[in-house]
Amino acid sequence: MPDTSNQKNAHPLWRFFKSVKLTLALLIILAAASVLGTLLPQQDLYHTLWFRVIIGLLAVNLFVCSLDRFPATWKLFHLPSRPDSSKIFEKLPPERLILTKGNKDDISAQMKGILKRHYRNIECKSTDKADFIYAEKGRYAYFGVYLVHLSVLLILLGGIIGSLFGFEGSVSIPEGEAADQVMLMKDRRPKPLPFTIACDKFTVDYYENGTPKEYRSDLKFFQDNNLALEGNIRVNHPITFRGMRFYQSSYGQIPTVHLKMTHADEDGNPYTYELRRGRPASLPGKEGHFQVVDAHANFQGTLGPAVRISIHSHEGRDHQMWVFQKPENLKKRFPEKMLRSPKLNPSSFKPYTFFLEGIDTRYYTVLQVSRDPGVPFVWAGFSMIMIGLFVTFFLSYRRIWVRMSNDQGKVRVEIAGKASKNPLGMEREVEQLADKIRKRLQGGHKK
Repeated sequence: MPDTSNQKNAHPLWRFFKSVKLTLALLIILAAASVLGTLLPQQDLYHTLWFRVIIGLLAVNLFVCSLDRFPATWKLFHLPSRPDSSKIFEKLPPERLILTKGNKDDISAQMKGILKRHYRNIECKSTDKADFIYAEKGRYAYFGVYLVHLSVLLILLGGIIGSLFGFEGSVSIPEGEAADQVMLMKDRRPKPLPFTIACDKFTVDYYENGTPKEYRSDLKFFQDNNLALEGNIRVNHPITFRGMRFYQSSYGQIPTVHLKMTHADEDGNPYTYELRRGRPASLPGKEGHFQVVDAHANFQGTLGPAVRISIHSHEGRDHQMWVFQKPENLKKRFPEKMLRSPKLNPSSFKPYTFFLEGIDTRYYTVLQVSRDPGVPFVWAGFSMIMIGLFVTFFLSYRRIWVRMSNDQGKVRVEIAGKASKNPLGMEREVEQLADKIRKRLQGGHKK
């Protein structure tokens, strides 16, 4: 470690990182970046390399500043006491002086008894002219600022760990199905999970006006094909598993389309399918595949269930058509010429004819997933900063001296005190102590 007692001999890099100006500059940059990240949420500034560099520089700066000043604080902490200090009694107010009858040794014993109730490290010393009693408390208050520094370092460490190893994502799980990966919000790429999460049931309650009142997902978490956790989540009532928190984000409905298909050159039972929108299925003759690209429970409000089918053949015969469960409704609304359009003809892709048997809908739940391994460090830092601020601003190193000497047949008792901070508070404390001693020595009530 550089010799910080001599600034000229200190390494330039050490002088740079111990600079308070560097601290102020980094805090200003960090504040500006935080404001910018709040105003531009679509720009994930908090996970950028330069933001992490700022956090790292601030942590190094704080560590060096603490380490640079620690030897002086340690020296103060171990500074030996001087019970026989006479300078502290100069210009002592009259109310700190007590003249009483009695034996000096007996009075000294009473003084020690009073001080032991409120102070520590009681020391006594006798000289030719007087007897001294010294007491102190709060010597550890010197380290309050270092608790604050350490707490800030823990918070910064937690932020860096969360930025490097944490993530936020979302997952959509249909009712009765499971998922083993989430979609990251940062770069929209899938991230595998080390477990499987299943949605057993999804329920939603509505107000009388039709708006959602509450929705809930009943979840199961499986680890190595074994049930590890079971529970339900609601809005603002997340569930935690393997260090990840799952929040109820939103929900929706998935249509399941029931189709039948016949082949013009084949006899026998028709082909049946249960399809979800966007999931392709192979044509019976392996000529290509088809999929449902759109589905309506009641097309245009009066035409009943309808789906739009997209067909792609290996020969390049791409085709789209609408298939209605109740084609007779079309005849009531559209002219014959329009009905002959291939897009409204379920037999327009030869040799197949499509029939819509019905559309079922079921819910899917959308879960927001977050993992931040730095949270324990942040909470530890937050707790420690509360303690550090309390020690720094409300506690002080307080010392009391009592001098006893003979004065014309009486015992002269003088009380003085000193504190590392809050001198007004120390003055009041010494006044209260002097009043308590006066009442004790003059036969007052014991407190």
